[in-house]
Amino acid sequence: MTTVAEILNRAADRLSREGAWTQNAMAKDADGTQVPPRYATACQWCSKGAIRAETKYFYDVYVAEQALASAIGNAAIAAWNDDPARTQSDIVEAFRKEEKL
Repeated sequence: MTTVAEILNRAADRLSREGAWTQNAMAKDADGTQVPPRYATACQWCSKGAIRAETKYFYDVYVAEQALASAIGNAAIAAWNDDPARTQSDIVEAFRKEEKL
C-alpha cells in the first residue's frame, strides 16, 4: 500500500516541473484544454489533480487530501490552489511540508 507521504512526494515532484501547475482546472493538456488528471495528455495539474494523478484508489485520494488540508490549514484545497496570489512554489512547499510531518 502506498503511504500518504509517498503520494504527496510524487505529487510534489509532478507539480515542481516548470509549467506543471495550473489553477481553475484539475488538469490541462498542452493546448490548455481541461482533461482528467490521469489522462496521458495531461501536463498541468492543480493540487487536487496532482494527488489524483498519483493514486488509483479513492481512499488514498481522500487521505492525501486530508493531509494536505491539514498542512495548509484549509479544507478548501481547490479554493486555496486557485487563489490568484498563490504561486507554484507555495503549492510545492505545502506538499513537501506535509510529507515530512
